[in-house]
Amino acid sequence: MKWLNSIIDFFTSLLCKKNIQAKEKESTIKDIKIPHTKKRVLSIECNLYLQPTKNLQTPHLYAELDSNNINVDAYNALGAFFGKDIKYTAVKQMLEEIHADTIPLPLWQINPFLTSDEGAFHDQGCIYINEKFILNAENSPKDTWLLFRVMIEEIGHYVDYLLRNKYDTIQGDAKGDEGTHFAADFIAFNHLLSKDYNFATFKILDEDETPREFCPKVIQNEPTQENKAKDLLYIEDKSDDQASVMLSNGKQVVGEFFKIRGAGAIHENLTQKAANQVNIIYDYRLDEGCAWPDVPCANEYSIETCYFNTWRELDKPGTLAYESHHGKNQYWHSMAPTGDHNNQEVIELIIMQAKQWFTMGVETGMGDGGFWHKSGDDGLFHIGKILHMIQDSFSSSHIYRNSDNRIIQIQGYNEQDAHKHGKPDKQGHSKGANDALKYSKKLLTLYKVTKACDIELQTPNIYLAQLETLLRDEIYVVQSNRAQIKAGGTLDAFAN
Repeated sequence: MKWLNSIIDFFTSLLCKKNIQAKEKESTIKDIKIPHTKKRVLSIECNLYLQPTKNLQTPHLYAELDSNNINVDAYNALGAFFGKDIKYTAVKQMLEEIHADTIPLPLWQINPFLTSDEGAFHDQGCIYINEKFILNAENSPKDTWLLFRVMIEEIGHYVDYLLRNKYDTIQGDAKGDEGTHFAADFIAFNHLLSKDYNFATFKILDEDETPREFCPKVIQNEPTQENKAKDLLYIEDKSDDQASVMLSNGKQVVGEFFKIRGAGAIHENLTQKAANQVNIIYDYRLDEGCAWPDVPCANEYSIETCYFNTWRELDKPGTLAYESHHGKNQYWHSMAPTGDHNNQEVIELIIMQAKQWFTMGVETGMGDGGFWHKSGDDGLFHIGKILHMIQDSFSSSHIYRNSDNRIIQIQGYNEQDAHKHGKPDKQGHSKGANDALKYSKKLLTLYKVTKACDIELQTPNIYLAQLETLLRDEIYVVQSNRAQIKAGGTLDAFAN
C-alpha cells in the first residue's frame, strides 16, 4: 500500500501548494488600491471681478465711492453691458458691496451633461461648468485661455443676475450677450492680452485618489496676442447661447451658455467657394485679404491682418480700426462714411478704392518690361479686400436694395445696433449671399484673365475699364430717384 500512500501524499501536497498560491494571490489583490476610472474636479474657486486682486482689478471702481453718489462713468458703462433699465441705486449698492467684500459669490458646479463645445452656463446664481474644459487646461495654454474666457463671461451673466434680482427687482435678462461685452471690458481694463496671470483655483482628485490644487495661468504669448484678440473680436454672432440642459438632480433648465462659436465668417466662406468654382488658389492670401477691411493693418502690402490693434483701437478716433468701422473708411464695407455724402458719392468712393486695390493686385508680381511672372496669383491679397467690399454690399444691414437689386439706400453703421447689424452678415444661404457669391466669381474671373494675359490686358486702362463696368453697371446700380439722397441712416430693423 506504500505506492497508494505515496500517490495520496503527492496529490495532497499539490493541492496545498495551489491553496497557498491562491491565498497569496488573494492577499496581493486586497493590498492593491483600485484606481478611479477618471480624474475629477472636486471644487472650483474663482471670484474675478467680485473680489479684486492686486493683478486683476474691477473696472469702473477707479473712483472711490461716497455716501451720496457713484462715478457716473461707472454707472453708464455698467448700464451699457447690463441694460439702461437697471436703477442707479442698484449699481451703487453692488459697487459698495464689492468695495466692502460682502457681495455674494456665485456657486460653481460641474455639469456632466454639457457637450464638447459647451463650456459653461449660468442659471439662478449658479455657474455650471464643463469638467473637460478644466482638465484640458492642465496641458494646454490654448485651453487655459479658453477656460478663462468661459469663466469671466459666465461671471458677467452672474453680475447681470445680481443687478436684476438682488439689487433691483426688474428681473429678466440684458439684451444681447452681456457676458461677452463684460468679459472684453474686464480684459481691456486689466491689459490681459499683455501679461501672464492666474485666475482660479481647482481642487482635483487624481486617478490614484490623491487630491491636489490646480491654479491655471494664462500665458501672454500662448496663444499669441493676435489670436487672443481674434477670439475676442471675431464676431460671427454675439447673441446669448441659450439652451435647455439637465441638472444632476434631474431638473431641466434654460441657461445662458458659453459655447465655442465657429471661426470663419461668411466672407471667408464665400471667397473660398468662389475661388474653388473659378479654379483659383484659396490660401492665406485671399483669406487674409477678405478679412482685412475688418481688421486692417497700416502696411497695405503686408499679407496680414491686425486683430490685436483693431481690438485695442476700435473706439479710438483717428486710428485705422476706428475709421474702418465708425469713420471715414466705412465705404470699405459698402456703408456710408462719416461726413455729408449722397448715395452716388459713396459709390464713387467704393469704385475708386476698388480700382486702386485691383491695380495693386494685378501689378504684384509684374516683372521688368511690364510682363507678369508666371508664378501664379501673387496679388490675391488685394483682390480679397475688394471681395469683402462687394460681398458686404449684398447684406441688408449695409445696403438696402429693391427687388431688382437696385440700391435704395447706403446705410451708416453708427446708427445701428451692433448685434442687429450682424444678423444678415451671417446668413450664408440667403439671396444676398447668393448674389455676393455670383459677383465674387465675376471679380475673380476678371482678375484671373487679366493676370494670365501678357499683352492684351497689360495696360491699366483696359482692365480698369472692365472692372468699372462690372461695378457700375452690375453691382452698384442705384435706383433712378435715389442717387442724390443723403447716404447714412438705417432701416428700423437694425436701429439702436
